[in-house]
Amino acid sequence: MKKIKVLAFARLSGLMALNWAAVADDATGNAADQILALERCKAVSDDDARLACLDKTLNGFDFERAAKALRVATGHAVESDETKAKKAKAEKARQKKEFGKIRITKEGPKLIEDEIKSVRKLRTGKYLFTLASGQVWHQTDTDNPGRVKEGMKVKIKKGGLGNYLMTIKLSRRTLRVKRVK
Repeated sequence: MKKIKVLAFARLSGLMALNWAAVADDATGNAADQILALERCKAVSDDDARLACLDKTLNGFDFERAAKALRVATGHAVESDETKAKKAKAEKARQKKEFGKIRITKEGPKLIEDEIKSVRKLRTGKYLFTLASGQVWHQTDTDNPGRVKEGMKVKIKKGGLGNYLMTIKLSRRTLRVKRVK
């Protein structure tokens, strides 16, 4: 077991020593010295002495800084929280934009909320709703939605068997709809 630990530390120190030169600056000289100390410990032949040397050297070692430097050196840089938040926001906007379209891949949101930009009654007696986001929804059932005007808030959620249900918040009426565009 000790031999496995020593080999793992030796490999780690070897990798870090190779990549450290590419990313080390004046402020991280202490970590570079610690890596060199790990190299010296690797050369100790007695198992107990080598383990004691490694324990002493690794006691003050800053693993987070070394791991970050290793990721930067190998091209696996860490994303900042701000970048992750921007990506998540962009993905959420994409999912909202794609809501209601037939998709075989990733599943999107189960509900969106939007505002009616325009309403048009068709000759069939059904309605065509254009939302503020640019989505166009067509009524598929024959229920009367009541009085519907521009600016009214709606919720659209997934129903059973591929249906979508639009609820007009002010009148609290629910219609079956299908996304056209």
